[in-house]
Amino acid sequence: LAEIASIRNSDINTYSKSMKFIADQGGYAIRIGSTQRRKINFEYDRVIDYSFSDIKNPKNDFLLSFFANFIIGSSSGIVDISSLNDVPVGLVNCPFYRFQQARKRVSFIPKIIMNSKNEVLKRSTYLEKMGEYDDQKDINSIFTRYNWRHLDNDENDILEITKYFYKNIISNSNNTQDEIKFEFDHEGLKIFKPFVDKYPELMN
Repeated sequence: LAEIASIRNSDINTYSKSMKFIADQGGYAIRIGSTQRRKINFEYDRVIDYSFSDIKNPKNDFLLSFFANFIIGSSSGIVDISSLNDVPVGLVNCPFYRFQQARKRVSFIPKIIMNSKNEVLKRSTYLEKMGEYDDQKDINSIFTRYNWRHLDNDENDILEITKYFYKNIISNSNNTQDEIKFEFDHEGLKIFKPFVDKYPELMN
């Protein structure tokens, strides 16, 4: 389990620009999660490290996920709770190039996968080698076999998808759910387009 979890982990401080952006717009950026190892390494008005708060409890965990305006974060149980209220979600640091997600307003950016030649792995190669895997435990053996490795999303990539969600969910508050559209195909949710523009290998 520890090995599987490690490919889904990321550094909370790469979210710092996004949290500060939300705070600068007058909102509150609240860090959630139950198994955190490190606190946020800065203090900023309207940025709250709830994961290390004295008021953290299961009820508040649920309420924060259920009533958020939108969530930026990795796929996890606490984020999945938000689907009950169709909270818009920008998934980041996803360890896969394809992702199934049953909600109306969602987009994602994956961790970049580097191949044995230290090149960005093409999506076509990823799909060919990964096959129709059913269990995340298979991922470790496949990555070991082909000498692949993950690169976490950097703070600017996370900031860009945060700004997109802020613009569409908060700034354009008159939009209905049906007016905010994200693309799906037969393999699941398509990768956030500005991220594909930066790494065209993700759709080749």
